[in-house]
Amino acid sequence: MLDRISPGAWICLIFSFISGFSTLFLQEAKLLGPDVWMSYICGIAISFGVLCVFYAIQRSYPDLPMPAVFDRLLGKNTAKIVLGLYLAYILEIQGAAFQALTSFYRTVVLPNASSGHIILLLALTTAYASSLGLGTIVRTVQVLLSFFLFFYAPHHCVYL
Repeated sequence: MLDRISPGAWICLIFSFISGFSTLFLQEAKLLGPDVWMSYICGIAISFGVLCVFYAIQRSYPDLPMPAVFDRLLGKNTAKIVLGLYLAYILEIQGAAFQALTSFYRTVVLPNASSGHIILLLALTTAYASSLGLGTIVRTVQVLLSFFLFFYAPHHCVYL
């Protein structure tokens, strides 16, 4: 069964993804200094552009999975190369995310835990969430995002 996601739930998912990654790489962003905002703007623009391209392609071929769409648009051999490069890119980003999360958890949350245990915990949590499906992840994001916006954000905002 395919999970249908409402536009509001999709916006919550995208917002939490972008805000999560922007805060995740704050330690690396310190190296950029005052120009870090340009990095965030470029990253968000590129991510949003890729998302829009995937959305348009998926709307054009609603009954086909993305690998079949790539086969139809690019041909079998070119599609395999493009999907292989995309997979390598996703694995690179996943490795960077695991490294940043491990650094964050070892610094702030679990200073005595080993990096291997933290990465194992993150990998198991991600695998379990993926097995539950995107609909479950979206519902969880909606609940957690509402708690964050209601409880955390008002206490840490600067009121003018």
